[in-house]
Amino acid sequence: MSLQQILVVAHPAERQIAAAVAGSPCCSCCCCCSCCLHAAGGLVGASIGSGQALLRSRDRDKAVFGVTVYWGVFALLAVASSLAVAYTSEALVAFIFIILCAPAVQLVASVVALAVVAVSPVPDKGPAYSALGWIALWSVVGAAVGLAIMLALGALGYVVFS
Repeated sequence: MSLQQILVVAHPAERQIAAAVAGSPCCSCCCCCSCCLHAAGGLVGASIGSGQALLRSRDRDKAVFGVTVYWGVFALLAVASSLAVAYTSEALVAFIFIILCAPAVQLVASVVALAVVAVSPVPDKGPAYSALGWIALWSVVGAAVGLAIMLALGALGYVVFS
């Protein structure tokens, strides 16, 4: 078959709506990539929480311990969950999974970091607990703000393109 024999035909839309898929609302692969705003918000929130924990702590060394434990546990969980998903499917699916599930991984990291701090030999654990509380609080706030923006963009896309 040669290139001269190929005929490309654009058929009319099935329901008389010719809206582009790229302009569809969230949760249907829109080009604005608003699906990851809750994950980005959670990470930004956790970063803000880390800073707040260090600024408000009476003992920075112990607060730094809590912050370090949290980010170390989060990094290990992110890599482990990505590898687990990549092992069972493709690398792109693993990347999408970790972006969409990052807030859940952050919450699990907060609980695991709390357990690590609880069994650590640090004598005064109050500043580390406080740091973990600030991180968890701000990660939830950041994820909620990102989710609200994501839903607002989805509603706007639905109104505009439907």
